[in-house]
Amino acid sequence: MQVYIFSNSLISDSYYYVVQFLVVPLVVLSNGLHFVRDQSITVFEVPLLGSWSAVSLGKISALLISLVPFVVAESVILVYFGHLSLLLLVIASTLVYSAIVLFSSLLSSSSMSFFLTVPFLFLIPLSITVLLQDYIILHLRAGLLMSGIVYFFSPVLGLESFKNQEVSMSPFSGFVTVMVASFFLFLAYHLIFVRTQIKP
Repeated sequence: MQVYIFSNSLISDSYYYVVQFLVVPLVVLSNGLHFVRDQSITVFEVPLLGSWSAVSLGKISALLISLVPFVVAESVILVYFGHLSLLLLVIASTLVYSAIVLFSSLLSSSSMSFFLTVPFLFLIPLSITVLLQDYIILHLRAGLLMSGIVYFFSPVLGLESFKNQEVSMSPFSGFVTVMVASFFLFLAYHLIFVRTQIKP
């Protein structure tokens, strides 16, 4: 089977947009809503896990594990069609959105967390598309900084934009950038969560 890394011969452009702007955000949000809740509920988890650090790591692990079936399903489809770069960026998108959901759960109320999460998962990625259209109209190509922002908020769109020569950062570099950013977001969530909880 021939591997198509940057080809649309087997998967149409619409797949990129549906996955980036609808499927991944909805999957992550539906799984992450369980963690966006009042802090009073979290207090009861401490006796079970032993410490706030364990609670934080448990939340991260639980969210990531809940997303495994989605990643596996995407892997089967994209590996079958040979779109390995797209698969990596779908995984990166899932991770960074998960980190954003958890980070927003640090707010004092679940409603505030929800209203902060929705723009980051839906509105900002769409606005990135509009911004890239402006670059196209002006016959410009996004530099490394702007390309990094595109990959951070819309990793799958970053691949499509690179193929269209709209961004200068390669998909692999974008993947690494998003993975590093996700790691630091998870780390920041863990540290802030542990420091801001009620100490017995």
